[in-house]
Amino acid sequence: MSDVLVLQKITEVVERTPGRRILLSTLGLLLRQQLPGFLPSDYGHRTLKDLLRALPDLAVLTRGEHPGQWWLTLRAADEVVDTAVSAPEKLLPQVWNRVIDFDSALKVWFDLENERLSEDGEAVASEPDRYLALPRFPLTRQIELAKVWCALQDEASRHSLLTSLDDESSLDGFLAETTRLKLRPDWNLHRRRIIADELRAWAHDHGISAALLFGSERRSLKRPPNPGEQSQRPPVASAGGVASMALDEFRRFLHHMIDAMTVEELLHISVPGRFLVRVT
Repeated sequence: MSDVLVLQKITEVVERTPGRRILLSTLGLLLRQQLPGFLPSDYGHRTLKDLLRALPDLAVLTRGEHPGQWWLTLRAADEVVDTAVSAPEKLLPQVWNRVIDFDSALKVWFDLENERLSEDGEAVASEPDRYLALPRFPLTRQIELAKVWCALQDEASRHSLLTSLDDESSLDGFLAETTRLKLRPDWNLHRRRIIADELRAWAHDHGISAALLFGSERRSLKRPPNPGEQSQRPPVASAGGVASMALDEFRRFLHHMIDAMTVEELLHISVPGRFLVRVT
């Protein structure tokens, strides 16, 4: 079932309702009746609500009066979303880097007691009630997000963008095509908004302060201790008074950014080697 068909059906259903507004549960029921076999998971989302959050240019979601109740209001055809105003708040770099890591085998949890991230699988196994798995967007999910975003583009761009996603082992072709069409900033903003919205909703659903995931405060990632690490590993030098952990996060952030850049973009930047190589 094509992304375009699903978008057309959602629009068609909601446009027939008073005020172009419908309960999300009602929309889900109608979609299942009119599009047999429709599943949000086929488009990289666990629920219909998550799928619609990925379409901010199509509709607005608002909470209803009762717990778990959501309303969807279709945007007017000529309504323009002011991305300068609606740009998402940035996730902390250490959160963002692990959420978007392409490695689907990477497991990251939120430590409810210490209010920080953890990759310590042994600790999670010993105290499972203390940890919550963090939502992640590995390569497969980002490809699904990209396909939904492509379906929102004009017809002239849509075909080439979707074709660039035929290789599901990499996003390189897609990123190159968004750069060629001068749509790279739009895609980056869309991806950032969807991921930020899902993380904020996840935090709300679990009673976690969103400030622990967003903002400028830096929180270290708790890693499983390596035996003898403190005695064998020389201290990491700091630069300009910046703590070694901050340097580690900055290096990791740069590596992720570089991996997502095209050759053309790489030729226009200059990164001092000391920020990419560990100083010992």
